[in-house]
Amino acid sequence: MEKKVGIVVTVHWSEEIRPNGDFLLKRFLDSLYQYCTHNFCIYIIDNESQFNLNVPNEKTKYIRIENQNKKGLTGAWNLGLNTAYNDGCDIIINCNEDLWFNETINYFIDKIDLDNDEDVIYSSFTNGVHPPYKNYSNGEPREDLSLDLSKDYLNGFLFAFNRNHYYKFRYKNDQYFNVNNKHNGGDGKWGGQEGQFTENAEHGAKGLIVGKAFTFHDKIRAWRIAKEVDK
Repeated sequence: MEKKVGIVVTVHWSEEIRPNGDFLLKRFLDSLYQYCTHNFCIYIIDNESQFNLNVPNEKTKYIRIENQNKKGLTGAWNLGLNTAYNDGCDIIINCNEDLWFNETINYFIDKIDLDNDEDVIYSSFTNGVHPPYKNYSNGEPREDLSLDLSKDYLNGFLFAFNRNHYYKFRYKNDQYFNVNNKHNGGDGKWGGQEGQFTENAEHGAKGLIVGKAFTFHDKIRAWRIAKEVDK
């Protein structure tokens, strides 16, 4: 059975917060069209861009949020994940738009187990997060990664799971993330989403980095500017 893959990306393009938002989205999309060979749909969540994004018709669904200050980045992630789930996606991948892919995106998708790994949250190696030794691996196909924020935890720049995981661990029917999760560091609206992973780990969730899968990542962190604007 062919997997249906939902790739969720949150985008914002404005002079004040993300002046290169159009470039980042184009780079992101171009890399998927070039390298991903799976049956995928890209869910573009436009978190109140100032300018009109150039959204291709091919394999995309566009959803605009008119007021990003209402629910922040977490609201955009929740909307995208729930839309992909309701659309019948077997695999859901949530992404920042400041990353881009190579051919190993297919290896990454192939390693996501549809039937047996409902507890697993997957990520890839990258150049854009710490610690450095997580940057790249030529070794084993998977590596355990803690969901404990006090350790080398899974980073929210890119994470994936199967639809059974979403159903099991979602906070509400239409929300995976609880903005008030107890590990959010006092900010579950613009940051602190990884705290949900820690909370889910208390109920059996676990993290895995897929070895030999690499994602390029600029790690711009413009959400911090959006947070300041929201004050």
